[in-house]
Amino acid sequence: MTGTPQNSESTLDKYKRLVVKGIAEISLIMVGILGAFAIEDWQDQKKQEKLVRDTIQITLAELSSNRCKLIKAHEHQTQVRNILKKRKSNSTEQELKDIFQSIYRISIIQPASLMSTAWETSIATGAVRNIPLKDATIIAPFYHNSTRYERLVENIISEMTKNDFQEIPLKNILKGVAGSNDSLWWAEFRILDLYKANFAQLAKKYKFEVKDCAKIDL
Repeated sequence: MTGTPQNSESTLDKYKRLVVKGIAEISLIMVGILGAFAIEDWQDQKKQEKLVRDTIQITLAELSSNRCKLIKAHEHQTQVRNILKKRKSNSTEQELKDIFQSIYRISIIQPASLMSTAWETSIATGAVRNIPLKDATIIAPFYHNSTRYERLVENIISEMTKNDFQEIPLKNILKGVAGSNDSLWWAEFRILDLYKANFAQLAKKYKFEVKDCAKIDL
């Protein structure tokens, strides 16, 4: 007598079990693949975050150095400015000579030598695109104003070197020095005012330690 025992699996049951097993295996594979993609995305995100931090840290270091140079230059321009205040409309030739010598001893002008290497490199390499737009719009004006300052310094030095001071009356020389000093003083004041408004919040956001200006040379 032939027949199928009641406790034996039917072909349909076997098929169902194989299908379930196959779906489970495929699901595990998919989970594994998705997990791998998630880990890769996480790693890429971390690399991106590190690149942003590194780019901004280097830029902030450059800006911090420029800030210190500007502070020292502005202190010098203020010193010259105070000496020039001794001029009067009726000052004698000797008084004008004493004023000029006082300025000459400390240097007629002492501009800051500002750097923009980090910023220019980040633009050239495309690293600037990694900086959040909000932060980039805060950083860019520092360099824009620094470029204008450098051009101003070049123009002042060019004017000074092409003149023969021996043939110019001392009164006119001091007038020219006062004009140059005034231009530098206000240019530095505007940039330092920009630092005062925005640099601290950037430094705090990226946990940047601001340098001691006493250790920075012009």
